[in-house]
Amino acid sequence: MENDAFVSIRDMNWEQPKPVIFVHGDVDGMVTACIFLRARGGDAELRFTGARRIAGDLQALSERIHEGLQVSEVLIGNVPVRPPAIGAVRQLLDTDIQVTWVDHHNTRQPLLDEVGELTGVSFLHDVEETRPSCLAARVLELEDPHVDRLIQISDGAESEDDWVQSCLTLFSALIGRGRSDVLRRVADVDELTDEDKELIEAHLAREAAAEALVNHDDHVLHDVGAHKLVVIDGRGKDVGFLPRRV
Repeated sequence: MENDAFVSIRDMNWEQPKPVIFVHGDVDGMVTACIFLRARGGDAELRFTGARRIAGDLQALSERIHEGLQVSEVLIGNVPVRPPAIGAVRQLLDTDIQVTWVDHHNTRQPLLDEVGELTGVSFLHDVEETRPSCLAARVLELEDPHVDRLIQISDGAESEDDWVQSCLTLFSALIGRGRSDVLRRVADVDELTDEDKELIEAHLAREAAAEALVNHDDHVLHDVGAHKLVVIDGRGKDVGFLPRRV
């Protein structure tokens, strides 16, 4: 299935103004995306990015806005502040687009001050907050009974909620794959589909294979298919990459 999250920003097109969401593609970023989607509705556009990519992504979006693409606002989550990204945000502000940015990575205070002083930017940074999705809920002032449940996905292994635990495993399986359709379902707190459950089972199988490899157990290794499995610092990692397209 073609994933709309991998469509080039330069190819995006719609007729009515929409919010555009940029998040890091790890579990924390995906949970943050769910909070943004919960707040802004299902028609928001979602793109996965990172510290090295966000400036180029924002610049590409600015170009599309100048070409007539209607964007109502931009929301950025779990992406650290870097000078090139600040410059790209300034370009967006020149188009009268409002920007919301939340993050918890260690960042030099002068850069945080620079972003915080930009007119048109709602910026919330807290290095002590381990879950950036909490920052998203705070900056958007959400009063939604499902928000707390979504935020729990970040540490779902400690939760007694089976749905939360399953979502954590599902998001772990999706790192590097960018499935925005799954995030939209989770944001709506929908039941997981059979396809979601298959992804969960495949991820658990890869984890079991990695654990057996690390521990040199005499277990029958699970078939990990086409997925590359490496061992880093004693932990099994399922390696995935997002295509570099803006």
